[in-house]
Amino acid sequence: MPANLPPQYFEVEKKYREADNIKDKIKFLREMLAVMPKHKGTEKLQAQIKTKISQLTKELEQEKVKKGRGRDYYNIPKEGAAQVVIVGPPNTGKSSILSVITSAHPPIGDYPFTTTKPHIGMMEYEDIKFQCVDTPPLYRHHKPGWLLGICRNSDMLLFVVDISNETSIEEAAETKKILEEAGMALNREEDREIFDSISKKVIYVGNKADVEGSDILLKLSIEFLKIEDMLPISARTGMNMDRLKELIFVKSEKIRVYTKKPGHKPDLTDPLILKKGSTVLDAADKLRKGMARRLKYAKLYTMDGKGIMVERDHLLKDKDIIEFHFN
Repeated sequence: MPANLPPQYFEVEKKYREADNIKDKIKFLREMLAVMPKHKGTEKLQAQIKTKISQLTKELEQEKVKKGRGRDYYNIPKEGAAQVVIVGPPNTGKSSILSVITSAHPPIGDYPFTTTKPHIGMMEYEDIKFQCVDTPPLYRHHKPGWLLGICRNSDMLLFVVDISNETSIEEAAETKKILEEAGMALNREEDREIFDSISKKVIYVGNKADVEGSDILLKLSIEFLKIEDMLPISARTGMNMDRLKELIFVKSEKIRVYTKKPGHKPDLTDPLILKKGSTVLDAADKLRKGMARRLKYAKLYTMDGKGIMVERDHLLKDKDIIEFHFN
């Protein structure tokens, strides 16, 4: 089948050949990919351009590191209740997911390496916030140390698979293997000590679930990746995005504890964010460092205003209301 490339393609190709720096070359290659008709006759050319983009992106990263500009990639300070790093192979819709669940506006395109550096957004779930980090694709031709470092340092991974494309499932298996070989036990606490790995919480999502036939590829993905479950979502239609936010909160194992001053109504706007399993003493220390030593007693209140005395080692639950009395 002939390629039948449009005139716009050759105009951009000329700009690509005349470009004298890597950044512009990548830009024009992406434009060539965008204007190119997608059919069997252009499959080989598409693959060649994608490979070239991958190679040039590697060169660009190496240049940045040599010039000292790659430093910011190595450390993203954590904010919010937990840091969630969005990871996956190329063209799975990671940036689109970030733009839907946060107010961030990362570059979005239907070609690989639209995302070349981390992009950060804050996701709100009820009255708690999570830091979400969109990252460049991670697969066999692109697995830089700084990207694996971000994944290792995260509190949780949001692993994205394109379930409208069978090739993405194979690439996802490669991504999963890369993470495991980098010392991350994905949702397997029992493997942490055996393989000297970091236990890493992971939420697997199958994006583009609005596409016909994606239900079949969802089941295939679960089987092929050897995982227990995968949430079908669609960043385009918003399908199950609220459910995704809820899962992030549940997986974080955080609880919200509201405080109440004696004689006043509880403050339900700014909760203390604690780990699941935290006690009254932990909450007092979270309120202000060192206050646990001064705690005289505490009362636990219900929404109807009834309060009961609780011990210092009393385990708190999500949305508990606590009133501290200090010496």
